[in-house]
Amino acid sequence: MPNSDSADSSTMRQGDRPTAPAAIVRAQPLQIAKSSTVDDVLSLAGRCCLSQLVGNQAAALAGDPEGVHQMRVAIRRLGSALAAFRRAMPEHQYRSTKDGLDWLKQALGTARNWDVFATDLLTPVAGARPRDHDLATLATAAARRRQEAYRRVEEAIRSPRYSATITELTGWFERHAWRTHASPLLDAAIADVAPDLVDRQRRSVRKRGRRFLDQSPMQRHKLRIALKKLRYAIELLEDVLDPARVATYRKRIKTLQADLGRINDVRTAHGLVSEIIERDADDDPALARTAGLVLGWHERGLADRETRTARHVRQMRRLPSF
Repeated sequence: MPNSDSADSSTMRQGDRPTAPAAIVRAQPLQIAKSSTVDDVLSLAGRCCLSQLVGNQAAALAGDPEGVHQMRVAIRRLGSALAAFRRAMPEHQYRSTKDGLDWLKQALGTARNWDVFATDLLTPVAGARPRDHDLATLATAAARRRQEAYRRVEEAIRSPRYSATITELTGWFERHAWRTHASPLLDAAIADVAPDLVDRQRRSVRKRGRRFLDQSPMQRHKLRIALKKLRYAIELLEDVLDPARVATYRKRIKTLQADLGRINDVRTAHGLVSEIIERDADDDPALARTAGLVLGWHERGLADRETRTARHVRQMRRLPSF
């Protein structure tokens, strides 16, 4: 864990030597055997996710957007593993573990939202309108909000609560502390139960994908979250699943996740824009007009792709069971 009094690597004092960028740690396959038990896989998955989480601390502290993103991926992967094996552990342990990560996910999520707003939403519009100086003003206002979000990320990572959470979770997974529940599922061979565990997530996606064109933004957001959980469950258990089916699902999930991700980015941007207007519009009234231009630009793009996205949802819902 980093010391609370260490210098932030995103800044350099006079006389310091340049340092190499902090390494990015991405998710690694679990490489589980068909004879492994649920108990074995749960412990392995938890320790791997925590390794990815902790491994990206330095990059996140340095203000690297990919470091923040990979920490969020680690938390989501861990959450998906816990959800998949929820029946194998005491409910109070599941809730406590989930709650222990939610606060960190929220701090990371705010920074990630500002990153996406700047790179994926503002940049394309600015590129198409290079002479619109109001867009540069909006980008400056967004950069201030991003800096504030990254300060909160640093505060969270350097906090005693974070250290205690990581220490507690590490011990929980290493000790197999859920064994107090004595669930028969824990001793089952993972190859025997993996298809059912994945199909639980598949059924959630099918349910949330009904009547896509009539869905509210929040319903589409929940569909996106269900799709992510299905993706992570497949990645977690792919070594004991049918390879051909895994390949089919990967292709469909990748396409649909891109569609739903853009929808969610624009939905989230409305809240970010409201924050900018509330805090900065008095200094520059043109901010509200410029922000509306950016949102309208991307809303039109979503409308143009609506029918295609609905088709991708239908294709996803028709995929066969594992």
